Formats: sequence, structure tokens, C-alpha cells
Amino acid sequence: MKRILQLGAVTMMALCAMNAQTPVSPLVTPPSAPRPTLTTFTNLPKILTYDELVRRAGPPDKDIGSGIFIWIYQLADGSTISASSGDADGKRINSVTHIARDRRTELYRAK
Repeated sequence: MKRILQLGAVTMMALCAMNAQTPVSPLVTPPSAPRPTLTTFTNLPKILTYDELVRRAGPPDKDIGSGIFIWIYQLADGSTISASSGDADGKRINSVTHIARDRRTELYRAK
């Protein structure tokens, strides 16, 4: 009887796990959202904040930073934008870089 109860408990946990939905991080752009283009990241203001970046381009696709904030945007043409911040709260952007194949172009550097 104990064995049957254990098997039933394991089965219930497996079914619950299969039905559980993974929460979507607010930092991840849904796949159906339109992708930003390189022009989205031109003419950036002298002081660029995270809020301004999200207003222009939407939420980033990934947050890959460890110790500093690094946000990644996948562009419509398949290239990538990397934006970083060394601030403790991640509010002021330090740099924005366009990455296309083997070429990196700095689009913004905080002064």
C-alpha cells in the first residue's frame, strides 16, 4: 500500500510539473514582438538611461550580465545590439554596441 501511495504522489508531481507554466521574465521580448532595427539605436541622447532604451527598442531579449548589466537585442536583420551599464541600479547606460558577424561598431559611449 505504501508503494502505491508513493507511486501516486510521484505521478501527481510529474503531472503538475507538466502543466505548470514557466513565468515570462519582463526582460524577455516575446517571439511575436516586432524586432528593432539598427535605426532604432541611432541618434541616442547624450545621457542614455535604461528606461529610454526600453522606450525606444522595447524590452531586451536577454540579460546576460554578471556583475554588470548587459542587455542583448536581436535585430530584424539578424545582427545584435549589446547595451551595458556598470551602475549599481543599472539605470545609466555606459555603452551600446552593434555586432554583425565579425564586426563590432560602438554606437554610444557615456561621457
